Amino acid sequence: MSSAVGAVTGARLTAAQRKQQFLDVAAQIVVEQGADTVTMEAVAARAGVSKALSYRYFSNAGALLLELFEREVVDLDRQIRAAVEAADSFETKIRATFQGWGTEMSDRGRLLGRLWQVSVSAGPLLEARRRRDREVYEFWGQMIQDEYNLPTPVAQTAAAILVQGTAGLLASLFSGRGGQDELIDIYVCMALGALDKLASERASTTS
Repeated sequence: MSSAVGAVTGARLTAAQRKQQFLDVAAQIVVEQGADTVTMEAVAARAGVSKALSYRYFSNAGALLLELFEREVVDLDRQIRAAVEAADSFETKIRATFQGWGTEMSDRGRLLGRLWQVSVSAGPLLEARRRRDREVYEFWGQMIQDEYNLPTPVAQTAAAILVQGTAGLLASLFSGRGGQDELIDIYVCMALGALDKLASERASTTS
């Protein structure tokens, strides 16, 4: 999250700074209380401004959450892609995809996890999440296809299953079932085992 939220409440800010402040305040509320508790009134009160001012930047809480989601995802994906490009093996590429979540129980990881779970995510936010999911499936699918020489539909199906499995990893992390490195080790072991088995089975049926 950016540092704009640290500005003195009620201070005179530029339009860009004020918008980032609202996003940062919303992020704090999501981390502390959950996305369903974010309202325009709550954001304005914590920012130390009138509710009317918040409506100059966002039409409603859903629009605010959508922009917060997109801001965080763009930053996360940039970090992940850079880490994957620097990885020297398929296993390290899988591990690199989790580096963007930061240190154990980080605000970013908790923020994104709660934005994914928000029950008010119908409409634009839900569609943004689905669009991002499709992009992630394609990204992972290409990695799997390159490593295991699987047909595109098979690789993308495997990618979708493995990506969905990360929800269990994150839930375990947030509930304190283990440290980040330990939980990632479990996930990577299961993912590699499943992909090796899939590739072996496909090779035997086509030979």
